[in-house]
Amino acid sequence: MRSAGNGHSDACILLIDEGANVNATKPDGATALMYASQNGHVEVIEILIKEGAKADLKTKEGGTALLHAAQTGQTNCCGLLLSSGNSKIDECLKDGANSAFLASQNGHLETLKILNEFKCNLNLPRIDGTTCLWISSQLGHDNIVQFLISNGVQDYDKYDGGTALFKASQKGFEKIVEILLQYPANLGILKNGESALHAAALFGNLRIAKMLLAAGADPNLQNKHSETPLDLAIQMNYEDIVQLFKKRI
Repeated sequence: MRSAGNGHSDACILLIDEGANVNATKPDGATALMYASQNGHVEVIEILIKEGAKADLKTKEGGTALLHAAQTGQTNCCGLLLSSGNSKIDECLKDGANSAFLASQNGHLETLKILNEFKCNLNLPRIDGTTCLWISSQLGHDNIVQFLISNGVQDYDKYDGGTALFKASQKGFEKIVEILLQYPANLGILKNGESALHAAALFGNLRIAKMLLAAGADPNLQNKHSETPLDLAIQMNYEDIVQLFKKRI
């Protein structure tokens, strides 16, 4: 496994010739193919697959060779694993994350593109309801957000009620808010009892507040505590946002 993980193809061939089991696992379930995939060693992957390595074996956490490759942005490895026919495109970790989720989470656009070519489910949520769009919005990966939206991904509510727009408004990611507002977006009160405008007000994101208002957000909406965005801006002493809202009320 060490040889596979380090990309030592000649050593891998020698070990296999001497009888090494290509599907041997560590206590956590990791295989040589997983290590090679995670570290981007295409030649080693080719050797292992030729010698019968199984790409659908899982670690105790549900990790497969494809999931390892997607998480670390090994685009060529993902393509090889999928084109070999040995990898199932929407296998998930125990938490429900598929390869598209892991690529989105870590900002690997080219990897996400190859996964999409193989029809990976870009809308598949994790067990907690977190989607590719939500996680990439939270982490500020605007190029991922643009790709997902352009490929028909919708801004579904997370199980706790938050949306990608809500999270981007909270975190201050203006480019992502701009992208999300180009498509139908929920500007009202969400299942979590808040709105994107409340999030922008609470965290002092003036430019985002302006963008949301321009898109039709209602500054008079009351959250689950009967507070308006103006109330929150006053509480937080964001005078510029206070004045912005007062002009709209």
